[in-house]
Parts: sequence; C-alpha cells; structure tokens
Amino acid sequence: MKSTIISKICSMPKEFYSRMDKSIIQIFNETGYLKETKAVSKESLIDYLQNNPEMITEWENYSADKRYSPSWYFINDGSEWIVGYASVPSQEQKKVFQSKFEACAEFILHELEKFTEQAPRP
Repeated sequence: MKSTIISKICSMPKEFYSRMDKSIIQIFNETGYLKETKAVSKESLIDYLQNNPEMITEWENYSADKRYSPSWYFINDGSEWIVGYASVPSQEQKKVFQSKFEACAEFILHELEKFTEQAPRP
C-alpha cells in the first residue's frame, strides 16, 4: 500500500499532463495520501525518485508551468537544486540542495501540504 501511494504521488505531474480532464487536486485525491499520510516521508520519496529518476524532470516541468503565487518552486541552477517559496519579499524562502533527489522530495512534500489544504473533505 505504501509503495503504491508513493508511486502515485511521484507520478502526479505525468498523470496531470497525460489526463487533461482532471485537475491536479483530483489526481492528488486519487493517490490515497489523505488516508495514509504517515506512509509518506522524505526518505521514502527519495528512495522512489532514485529508482525512477525520470520523475525529477516531470516535477521540474510541473514547477516551471505554475502561473500563480504564492507557490513553491523547484529548479536546477547549474550544480545546485533549489526549492523555494515565491511570495512577497518578506515571506520568500529558498533552500539549496546538492542532491536533485532530496530537493525534489522536499518540493513534493511542500506540494502535498498545499494539496491537503485544498482538497475537498468528505
């Protein structure tokens, strides 16, 4: 169950772009995350991403396609990976990583938090 949730979460951007009939929140709701939040950790995301490195590009593209703020972003800046929060200058945040896997996992966790806040409740 845990690995299925992790797989679905990491595949969300790919699913979103291949199925234009669903919002990212609808796809998020289908992951099962809301029922098993404890099943997802930074380490479990890193492990999955290391075994599926093509997902990094999917998340990078998803981040680049965002057209709103405030929001989290995930970018490659040469030899570093950056996860940041784009907002008014007083609230901006930025964290630099050497590992693309760790950076992507950090970004995903921020997105999960945002999606959880936006998800409709039964």
